[in-house]
Amino acid sequence: MSSQSYAIFTYDDAATGTAFLEAVGFRRVALHHEDEDRQVVAHGEYAWRATGGLMLGSARRGSDHAEDDQVGRGRIYCVLDRDAEVDETHQRALDAGGRSLAAPADQDYGGRSCTVSDPEGNVLSFGSYAGAHGPAALRPKLVVADADAAIAFYGNAFGAQVQARHAIDGSVVFAQLRLGDLGVEVQVKDADDADPVAAGAPGVLLELTVGDPDAVWERAVDAGATVRFPLTDQPYGARQGRLIDPFGQQWLVSGPLTMSPEQIDAALAEMS
Repeated sequence: MSSQSYAIFTYDDAATGTAFLEAVGFRRVALHHEDEDRQVVAHGEYAWRATGGLMLGSARRGSDHAEDDQVGRGRIYCVLDRDAEVDETHQRALDAGGRSLAAPADQDYGGRSCTVSDPEGNVLSFGSYAGAHGPAALRPKLVVADADAAIAFYGNAFGAQVQARHAIDGSVVFAQLRLGDLGVEVQVKDADDADPVAAGAPGVLLELTVGDPDAVWERAVDAGATVRFPLTDQPYGARQGRLIDPFGQQWLVSGPLTMSPEQIDAALAEMS
């Protein structure tokens, strides 16, 4: 887990609590039980997407630390990629035994959010608003001659899990992979005439996702980058453009995706 601050949840029934967390999308990183009682969690860690997460443990009645026996007092805000995920996560929370405190709704400050409590009263808010500066991420995009073969190799060799795969006429436009429990994400795509590998260069394209792609684009061009493809709204729900820096490296500057995987597939099908 890479975040430097964590919410801490305390549970009377840790098994139900951890099942709820996994149901709404948290990923188990560590879970240590007491040797004398396997129902008691001494320490647990759950990650949220590539960054962030929480720590948890079982309530300890009679502990010297008062906070050790206080259940249902924690709260955390979890950022989702798309507005539609807010509604989906809200429903999964209810199905897992949670209670709705605020139904999914668009917010005046941006994005969409909801708030639920887990079976023991811990409060979780889920929203697509990622802060005043918006979401930012840098991931390598691996450009290869056979994306599906590469995906299979990365799965067998490194335990990579496919999170998404989108194609046009059998050619992979992009596939999102997560490498094991590292929280590292990469993308893979089939090479086309515009990609570095087509010209014999190493097949790596850096994708920079930011909240304000126009501002980043303008700064990069002013600093000497040349335009490979202009920054435009794409039919699959992102604003993207490609630049070549003064050292020959290609950058895909992108705003966040605004479509669900199903909507992306439908948009790409119309382009084929």
